[in-house]
Amino acid sequence: MKTLIVLAKRPVADLAAQVVRGEHPRVEYLELQSRVAADIVDYHSVDASRSPWVRVLRRRLGDRWALAALAFSRAHDYDNFYATGEDVGLPLALLLRTRGLRDRLTMVVHNADTPKRRHVLRAIGHDVFKQVIALCSAQAELLARTLGFSQHKVHFLPNWVDPRFYAPACDAPGDYALSVGMEKRDYPTLCDAVRSLSLRVHVVGSGFSAGAGFTPASGLREQDGLTTGSGYSARGLRELYDRARLVVLPVRPCGYAAGVTSLLEGMCMGKTVVVSETPGLRDYVQPGVSALLYRPGDPEDLRRVLNTAWRDEAGLRSIGAHGRRWVEAEASTERYVEAVARLLGH
Repeated sequence: MKTLIVLAKRPVADLAAQVVRGEHPRVEYLELQSRVAADIVDYHSVDASRSPWVRVLRRRLGDRWALAALAFSRAHDYDNFYATGEDVGLPLALLLRTRGLRDRLTMVVHNADTPKRRHVLRAIGHDVFKQVIALCSAQAELLARTLGFSQHKVHFLPNWVDPRFYAPACDAPGDYALSVGMEKRDYPTLCDAVRSLSLRVHVVGSGFSAGAGFTPASGLREQDGLTTGSGYSARGLRELYDRARLVVLPVRPCGYAAGVTSLLEGMCMGKTVVVSETPGLRDYVQPGVSALLYRPGDPEDLRRVLNTAWRDEAGLRSIGAHGRRWVEAEASTERYVEAVARLLGH
């Protein structure tokens, strides 16, 4: 079984070396590459391609279509394709369908619930897909019940995080709350909630990379008790988690797992996470056991939960420890990679 990983990213050249040096968490596509002896094509591959077809598609339709075309051009060399997201997986599926190639593509779906993606998925059908991986049960149900995918092809797998990298080192409770991330964040509610609280919140609302493309999240403003930062390395972000007293994740309600990376990182670091109640994250939290929930968009409720949690040091330790154990058992990089390898037939 030969597998090609189709990665819609332009990773840094020495990422694998950074992982070995302990400067970056393990990433699922490199672990999967090692586990199943796969090859990888990414945007660097598109940069290096001399194919006129790939170049034309890139000029007219962008990098994602060019990457899909590059993978498609190698269809005769591989038994399996693993697309890391629907952004490149859907164009590749359309191309595979034109050649009548069936049961070749395993695709990760983050959010299929847009009118355009629903239409495209219905048009493609499920024959071209070997497996479809959803990162929350709400998306799995959408694919199977609404879009008509065969249930044996749709699998909910929890998102992954690296417990070796995100491991707590500091036992003492910190003196600030940490909030991380951009997608679907409701920072206006957080700003309103902390305005009258005697606690400090630090927000990394622009990703953890110093590279280009990480613009600040909307609705975020510095004020008394709230500071912002950006450009942190992976190790720098880990240190912020480690020194925090708790993690707060203000997410707008949605049907996909927006915020799941920050949620799992915080849990993995043994921190209590205060998170809005949203359908996309229900698979990842047990209220009062592995996280604390508040009503989305309600600054008064968020203020109440933060104020109560802040004073309960024993509760913070208990919930944080439970979250760490759950991640190790259910959402580790190793568990995800093994599950995908089995789906690919390895």
